[in-house]
Amino acid sequence: MAITRTDFTGATQAANAPEVLAWLQANAAEYFDTITADENGNVSCKIGETTVLLLGFDGNTSSQMTLINGTSITHYEKNDRFTYAIKTSNGVYLNSYNFGSVFITKSDKGTTAIAWNIKAGSDFYGYTFADFTHSSTFYAPVTGTWDASRNGWTHSAPLTALTPAVFNGGCYAPSLFITTLSEYTLIKCIFSIDGTEYASDGVLALKD
Repeated sequence: MAITRTDFTGATQAANAPEVLAWLQANAAEYFDTITADENGNVSCKIGETTVLLLGFDGNTSSQMTLINGTSITHYEKNDRFTYAIKTSNGVYLNSYNFGSVFITKSDKGTTAIAWNIKAGSDFYGYTFADFTHSSTFYAPVTGTWDASRNGWTHSAPLTALTPAVFNGGCYAPSLFITTLSEYTLIKCIFSIDGTEYASDGVLALKD
Protein backbone atom coordinates (compact mmCIF):
# COMPACT_ATOMS: atom_id res chain seq x y z
CA MET A 1 0.00 0.00 0.00
CA ALA A 2 1.04 3.62 -0.39
CA ILE A 3 1.85 5.62 2.72
CA THR A 4 -1.15 7.70 3.73
CA ARG A 5 -1.16 10.81 5.91
CA THR A 6 -4.12 12.22 7.83
CA ASP A 7 -3.94 15.78 9.22
CA PHE A 8 -5.81 16.49 12.45
CA THR A 9 -7.60 19.85 12.58
CA GLY A 10 -8.38 20.11 16.31
CA ALA A 11 -6.31 22.91 17.89
CA THR A 12 -7.12 21.84 21.45
CA GLN A 13 -6.80 18.53 23.27
CA ALA A 14 -10.58 18.26 23.53
CA ALA A 15 -10.96 18.67 19.77
CA ASN A 16 -7.95 16.46 19.01
CA ALA A 17 -9.11 13.51 21.13
CA PRO A 18 -12.02 12.23 18.99
CA GLU A 19 -9.98 12.65 15.80
CA VAL A 20 -7.11 10.56 17.18
CA LEU A 21 -9.50 7.95 18.58
CA ALA A 22 -11.32 7.53 15.27
CA TRP A 23 -8.05 7.34 13.35
CA LEU A 24 -6.56 4.71 15.66
CA GLN A 25 -9.72 2.62 15.56
CA ALA A 26 -9.65 2.71 11.75
CA ASN A 27 -5.92 2.23 11.26
CA ALA A 28 -4.36 0.52 14.30
CA ALA A 29 -6.87 -2.21 15.17
CA GLU A 30 -4.38 -4.91 14.13
CA TYR A 31 -1.98 -3.81 16.89
CA PHE A 32 -4.39 -3.74 19.84
CA ASP A 33 -7.31 -5.82 21.08
CA THR A 34 -9.40 -2.76 21.95
CA ILE A 35 -9.11 1.00 21.38
CA THR A 36 -11.54 3.08 23.41
CA ALA A 37 -11.88 6.46 25.13
CA ASP A 38 -13.32 7.47 28.49
CA GLU A 39 -15.79 10.30 29.09
CA ASN A 40 -12.93 12.81 29.16
CA GLY A 41 -11.49 11.74 25.81
CA ASN A 42 -8.45 9.87 27.15
CA VAL A 43 -7.63 7.03 24.74
CA SER A 44 -6.81 3.52 25.99
CA CYS A 45 -5.21 0.93 23.71
CA LYS A 46 -5.32 -2.53 25.28
CA ILE A 47 -3.69 -5.88 24.68
CA GLY A 48 -5.75 -8.36 26.63
CA GLU A 49 -6.70 -6.60 29.87
CA THR A 50 -3.62 -4.34 29.95
CA THR A 51 -3.80 -0.73 28.79
CA VAL A 52 -0.45 -0.75 27.04
CA LEU A 53 -0.84 2.75 25.60
CA LEU A 54 -2.76 5.53 27.32
CA LEU A 55 -3.01 8.90 25.57
CA GLY A 56 -4.15 11.69 27.85
CA PHE A 57 -6.33 14.42 26.36
CA ASP A 58 -8.05 16.08 29.32
CA GLY A 59 -5.11 18.15 30.60
CA ASN A 60 -4.95 16.13 33.82
CA THR A 61 -4.14 12.62 32.60
CA SER A 62 -0.55 11.67 31.81
CA SER A 63 0.07 9.58 28.73
CA GLN A 64 1.72 6.29 29.54
CA MET A 65 3.21 3.10 28.07
CA THR A 66 2.81 -0.12 30.04
CA LEU A 67 4.26 -3.56 29.33
CA ILE A 68 2.22 -6.72 29.81
CA ASN A 69 4.25 -7.41 32.97
CA GLY A 70 3.08 -4.10 34.47
CA THR A 71 6.26 -2.05 33.98
CA SER A 72 5.32 1.45 32.85
CA ILE A 73 6.79 4.79 31.83
CA THR A 74 4.93 8.10 32.02
CA HIS A 75 4.96 11.07 29.66
CA TYR A 76 5.73 14.16 31.76
CA GLU A 77 3.73 16.55 29.54
CA LYS A 78 -0.05 16.51 30.10
CA ASN A 79 -1.01 19.07 27.45
CA ASP A 80 0.32 17.47 24.29
CA ARG A 81 -1.72 16.61 21.20
CA PHE A 82 -1.12 15.21 17.73
CA THR A 83 -1.01 17.13 14.45
CA TYR A 84 -1.05 14.28 11.94
CA ALA A 85 -0.87 10.51 11.63
CA ILE A 86 0.69 8.23 9.04
CA LYS A 87 -0.28 4.70 8.09
CA THR A 88 2.09 2.32 6.31
CA SER A 89 1.85 -1.37 5.48
CA ASN A 90 3.89 -2.12 8.59
CA GLY A 91 2.72 0.26 11.27
CA VAL A 92 1.42 3.66 12.28
CA TYR A 93 3.08 6.91 13.29
CA LEU A 94 1.48 9.73 15.32
CA ASN A 95 3.23 13.10 15.11
CA SER A 96 3.17 15.03 18.37
CA TYR A 97 2.53 18.79 18.48
CA ASN A 98 5.12 19.48 21.18
CA PHE A 99 7.27 16.42 21.69
CA GLY A 100 8.25 13.03 20.33
CA SER A 101 6.35 11.01 17.78
CA VAL A 102 4.81 7.62 18.55
CA PHE A 103 5.61 4.66 16.25
CA ILE A 104 3.66 1.41 16.54
CA THR A 105 4.63 -1.71 14.61
CA LYS A 106 5.23 -5.46 15.05
CA SER A 107 8.41 -7.07 16.30
CA ASP A 108 9.95 -10.12 14.66
CA LYS A 109 7.95 -12.19 17.16
CA GLY A 110 4.70 -10.91 15.64
CA THR A 111 3.68 -8.91 18.70
CA THR A 112 3.01 -5.19 19.02
CA ALA A 113 5.97 -2.93 19.67
CA ILE A 114 6.37 0.79 20.26
CA ALA A 115 8.98 3.54 20.00
CA TRP A 116 8.38 7.00 21.47
CA ASN A 117 10.72 9.88 22.24
CA ILE A 118 8.95 10.37 25.52
CA LYS A 119 9.38 13.29 27.89
CA ALA A 120 10.19 11.53 31.15
CA GLY A 121 11.05 14.65 33.20
CA SER A 122 11.03 18.45 33.08
CA ASP A 123 13.90 18.42 30.56
CA PHE A 124 14.60 14.73 30.10
CA TYR A 125 13.78 12.94 26.87
CA GLY A 126 14.67 9.65 25.29
CA TYR A 127 13.63 7.42 22.40
CA THR A 128 12.12 4.53 24.31
CA PHE A 129 11.56 1.10 22.74
CA ALA A 130 9.61 -1.98 23.81
CA ASP A 131 7.75 -5.03 22.64
CA PHE A 132 4.72 -4.89 24.92
CA THR A 133 4.60 -8.66 25.33
CA HIS A 134 8.21 -9.83 25.22
CA SER A 135 10.11 -6.94 26.82
CA SER A 136 10.50 -6.99 30.59
CA THR A 137 11.80 -3.39 30.64
CA PHE A 138 11.94 -0.40 28.31
CA TYR A 139 15.08 0.28 26.26
CA ALA A 140 16.20 3.94 26.16
CA PRO A 141 19.98 4.13 25.63
CA VAL A 142 20.25 7.81 24.60
CA THR A 143 18.61 10.30 26.95
CA GLY A 144 18.96 13.95 27.96
CA THR A 145 17.65 17.20 26.54
CA TRP A 146 15.38 17.23 23.50
CA ASP A 147 18.30 18.01 21.18
CA ALA A 148 20.61 15.45 22.79
CA SER A 149 17.98 12.72 22.65
CA ARG A 150 17.68 13.19 18.88
CA ASN A 151 21.21 14.14 17.82
CA GLY A 152 22.73 11.07 19.45
CA TRP A 153 20.95 8.72 17.05
CA THR A 154 21.49 10.08 13.56
CA HIS A 155 24.33 11.66 11.62
CA SER A 156 24.35 13.49 8.30
CA ALA A 157 25.71 11.39 5.44
CA PRO A 158 25.66 11.22 1.62
CA LEU A 159 23.61 8.02 1.79
CA THR A 160 21.01 6.72 4.24
CA ALA A 161 21.82 3.61 6.29
CA LEU A 162 19.04 2.00 8.33
CA THR A 163 19.50 0.10 11.60
CA PRO A 164 16.57 -2.03 12.84
CA ALA A 165 15.09 -0.88 16.16
CA VAL A 166 15.70 -3.40 18.92
CA PHE A 167 13.87 -4.18 22.15
CA ASN A 168 14.68 -5.85 25.42
CA GLY A 169 13.52 -9.45 25.27
CA GLY A 170 15.68 -10.55 22.37
CA CYS A 171 13.56 -9.11 19.58
CA TYR A 172 13.73 -6.37 16.97
CA ALA A 173 11.50 -4.53 14.51
CA PRO A 174 11.77 -5.72 10.89
CA SER A 175 10.05 -2.55 9.64
CA LEU A 176 11.08 0.21 12.09
CA PHE A 177 14.55 1.63 11.68
CA ILE A 178 16.95 4.17 13.16
CA THR A 179 18.35 6.42 10.42
CA THR A 180 21.87 5.98 11.76
CA LEU A 181 23.45 7.68 8.75
CA SER A 182 21.02 9.87 6.87
CA GLU A 183 20.49 12.27 4.00
CA TYR A 184 17.45 13.55 5.92
CA THR A 185 18.83 14.07 9.43
CA LEU A 186 16.17 15.46 11.81
CA ILE A 187 13.80 16.20 8.90
CA LYS A 188 10.22 14.94 9.11
CA CYS A 189 9.57 13.48 5.67
CA ILE A 190 8.75 10.51 3.49
CA PHE A 191 11.78 9.20 1.63
CA SER A 192 12.50 6.30 -0.71
CA ILE A 193 15.33 3.76 -0.93
CA ASP A 194 15.37 1.47 -3.97
CA GLY A 195 11.67 2.06 -4.52
CA THR A 196 10.60 1.39 -0.92
CA GLU A 197 9.10 4.33 0.97
CA TYR A 198 9.68 5.19 4.62
CA ALA A 199 7.86 7.66 6.90
CA SER A 200 10.34 9.41 9.19
CA ASP A 201 10.38 11.88 12.07
CA GLY A 202 14.01 12.64 11.28
CA VAL A 203 15.40 9.91 13.54
CA LEU A 204 13.22 6.82 13.14
CA ALA A 205 11.79 5.55 9.87
CA LEU A 206 8.78 3.27 9.39
CA LYS A 207 8.82 1.11 6.28
CA ASP A 208 5.86 0.83 3.94
